[in-house]
Amino acid sequence: MSGDARRLGLRIIGMSCASCAKIIRKELGKNGGIRDVKVNPILNAVYVDYQPEKISEEEIEEAVKKSGYEAVRLKGMKGRTVMPKGKGQSDSR
Repeated sequence: MSGDARRLGLRIIGMSCASCAKIIRKELGKNGGIRDVKVNPILNAVYVDYQPEKISEEEIEEAVKKSGYEAVRLKGMKGRTVMPKGKGQSDSR
């Protein structure tokens, strides 16, 4: 993989349950360049780890809209670099 992954945080308007979260996760998963999607229906938020050389933030927002929801960028979350697993991070699952 070339380049660093980035994280985009979005507030999702209209998401109210786990089924909504599943729809959004499924639609985002159809796009190349997305490494991970974490959806939190309680906070009405989605966090997307993506490769900016393969997909843009605008394309991610469009995918959310395509799934039937409105997306608003979370302040302070635009394009943050994500450290790949295995480089100083542990997965406690």
